[in-house]
Amino acid sequence: MRVVAFLCVLFLAFAASAQVDQTVHVGQVVKNAYGIVLGMETGDIACTLTLRDENGATFREMAEFDICDRRSMLLNRRVALHYAVETIVSPDCRGNLECHRSISAVVVNDASPTAN
Repeated sequence: MRVVAFLCVLFLAFAASAQVDQTVHVGQVVKNAYGIVLGMETGDIACTLTLRDENGATFREMAEFDICDRRSMLLNRRVALHYAVETIVSPDCRGNLECHRSISAVVVNDASPTAN
């Protein structure tokens, strides 16, 4: 009986350690750690990713421009999202290249395909 109890405890401990955190903290902000890339669009201030999380909810993230250049590698794939706080052009600039206003924002600075 003790062996069975020990094996049950061992299994539960292994199962708990095998679960991957689905969110990450970037400063005070909580972000999704993974998502399936549904769409990518290059905008005035960032690449915008549209993703689906593990629960089926759709969410959007700003990303560095070069992420959109990797469309063929990322689109419709599950990816691990890596974030950083970066200085980007203010949305108030509305594409004006001579505008020097900026904001700090949490953006995806890397997205790498993962196994399902």
